[in-house]
Amino acid sequence: MLNNAEIRALITAIGVGFGKDEFKVESLRYHKVIMTDADVDGAHIRTLLLTFFFRQMPELIKRGHLFIAQPPLYQVKRGKKVQYINTEDQMELFLLENVLDEVNVLASNGSPRSSKVTLKALRKALRAASERENLFSRLQRVYGASREAVEKALQLPREKWMDPATLSLTEKFDLFGDQEIIDTGQIQGELPQNGDENGQAKVKRQKGQVDIAFLRSHEFSALLSGMEPLNAIGSPPFRVEPAKEGEPFETDNLLSLREHLLELAKKGLTIQRYKGLGEMNPDQLMDTTMNPDSRTVLRVEAEDEAAADDMFVTLMGDLVEPRKAFIEKYAAEVRNVDT
Repeated sequence: MLNNAEIRALITAIGVGFGKDEFKVESLRYHKVIMTDADVDGAHIRTLLLTFFFRQMPELIKRGHLFIAQPPLYQVKRGKKVQYINTEDQMELFLLENVLDEVNVLASNGSPRSSKVTLKALRKALRAASERENLFSRLQRVYGASREAVEKALQLPREKWMDPATLSLTEKFDLFGDQEIIDTGQIQGELPQNGDENGQAKVKRQKGQVDIAFLRSHEFSALLSGMEPLNAIGSPPFRVEPAKEGEPFETDNLLSLREHLLELAKKGLTIQRYKGLGEMNPDQLMDTTMNPDSRTVLRVEAEDEAAADDMFVTLMGDLVEPRKAFIEKYAAEVRNVDT
């Protein structure tokens, strides 16, 4: 990294040198060193810069001189009105707030008459539905578990997946297949079986079935905890009814509902997504990122230096395995992946 031309230019501009022997904080030319860019590429560069400052200029962090700028990710125009939006979450909230002024979203509540869905319940349910799809994909990838098998596991009472020993033979077959040899006398024709020389039946595990490790996984726990907002919104079908004019829309799928609402919300808007500060005009850059009176910056702090050091070693070190283990552990929690 120290051989990089941009890094060397940065060292020269800051003026304090680097490393234990050359660093002189009294030579600092700027009391605020600000890192920028809003998208995922900017976040990657920011991580590289944080690694550099933490390793080579830690005193800047300790003295509160290092900041992260918060440039907007979107510019939204409606007529002459311009609004800047900083994150994907804020953008979705903005769009949903706007569209719910124009339409009503209805869901079944167990009675013949559908009930109106609130913005708060809708946001939670749409987020949970999106996360749910990511979790299903990960469970398929990591555990080979089909969606059908996962759905069956989710329908079990809590005590069943907390203690797999309480599962019936049919439930064991549906979920686990041949995790054990089952006595033919216990089966009583209830499951497919093929006898062996000892008069026992081995139930073959089918492709897509799960195992005990699956029930103990973070992903399965996340699916269970994500059921509450899905239940709170009501039951399908979900219906979108325009407040004034237009065709109603109906679906059983929350992701289809989300897509429809966001498309409705974007009508009449001009939306620009910034991939970097270089895409902004000078006046936009000044209004959103450079003006000390209006900009937002985050101060970088290292409250626990040992924990910070461990994180940098894991994510930015030379060893691949710790980084791979970290990614596998937390991949299911990722909500927005910028591609």
